[in-house]
Parts: sequence; structure tokens; C-alpha cells
Amino acid sequence: MILSIVFFVISIVQTPEHINSKSGLAISGYDVVAYFNEGPRKGSPKISTRYEGVTYYFESQANKESFDENPNLYLQQYGGWCA
Repeated sequence: MILSIVFFVISIVQTPEHINSKSGLAISGYDVVAYFNEGPRKGSPKISTRYEGVTYYFESQANKESFDENPNLYLQQYGGWCA
């Protein structure tokens, strides 16, 4: 019982406010950089990075590198909810 409470608290603490995700995967695996350049594209688990406890998938290595250089430029706004 205590162990399950500890895991619950850890899961709440690890997911930052800028993400609307229960799985820890940002925007259902879509490439956040591609949204700004090509439009919505599915990312690949083979090209991924973790930032603030959240996993991000990318369509290309170049998009991953762009994100890694400046993640705040690509983070979701308003907790990941449309506004």
C-alpha cells in the first residue's frame, strides 16, 4: 500500500505542468519540431529525447537536435491543451 502511494506521488511530481500526458510521452509521439516546419508528423521511438521527465519522439535527427538546443522554443503551451 505504501509503495503504491510512493509511486503515485512520484508520477505526479515527474510530469511537468507543460505537458498533458498520463503516459509520459509528449503529444502522443508526434514530432514537436515538425509542427513548426512541416506540420504534424509522427516521430520515431528510435529518435527520441527526454526532457523534464517527458519523452519526445522526432521524425529526424535534425529535429531532435533543434529541440535539444532549445526545448523551450517547442514546448506545448497551456499544459498541452488547445487554447
